[in-house]
Amino acid sequence: MAELRAGLAAARAGGATRLGDRALWLVSREEGDTLRGDIHAISPTPYDEVRQALRRASAWCELLILHLNVKFCRAEGSAGEESLVVGLGRKFEQPLGDAHWIRLAFRQQESSDRRFAVGLQAAEGPLGTRNYRIALEAAPQGERETLLHVTYAYQSSWTARAAMQVYLATAGSDKVGFSREGAGAAAPLVGGMRGSLERNAMRYYLAIEAWLGTLGLAPAERQHRALEEWFSATERYPRQLQEVTRKEYIAMKTREIQRQQSRVRTPLD
Repeated sequence: MAELRAGLAAARAGGATRLGDRALWLVSREEGDTLRGDIHAISPTPYDEVRQALRRASAWCELLILHLNVKFCRAEGSAGEESLVVGLGRKFEQPLGDAHWIRLAFRQQESSDRRFAVGLQAAEGPLGTRNYRIALEAAPQGERETLLHVTYAYQSSWTARAAMQVYLATAGSDKVGFSREGAGAAAPLVGGMRGSLERNAMRYYLAIEAWLGTLGLAPAERQHRALEEWFSATERYPRQLQEVTRKEYIAMKTREIQRQQSRVRTPLD
């Protein structure tokens, strides 16, 4: 618990970007071919609920599918040897044959009254990336709140950078992240690979937030409400995260979730 509090304090003191008026801070860095984004937040969901909800690999598939670029997710294996088969793609509907496939090892690293930690990691990611990782740490913040630390990181590749350059020269020419390249409000927002990293780190965090916010609902209602909550959350950051209309997003994700719940074969089977 002390480490999470220290991490938040260090991020804030070190110039982490506060996102609006919420208890939500982001810090990112690009060092050589390594990119990493860290989000520190205070969630209104009690710690015990967070710990119980996020200890299942299948729960992570339910929340990851909220992300625009996640086209499919299936949990496999038994306790201690679980993994997620994930198909990543574009921000519009695609056949699964066009997706990039990765297998994320799922590891619950700690689950105590003071700290919960889980990690998802793949040695090889999409487009030749390496050490693809999503991690979450949580600790109680009083009786009704939870301190969260979410990390999204990977090592880039020539293929990934080339694809990004094409994207930034065409459809993504106006895309930016949340941090600024220098001090002061007039400094430009980061772009390129770091900007992309920040946008996706936020999309993953908002998926976690939306999923936790619907824990009390019946399963039949919960998935649709989570979709609505995720989209509404992204609309708070239109410069960075606005991509499709609410109607387009809900329709696409509803079909993708139905596909995810069916017994389809993937290239990793």
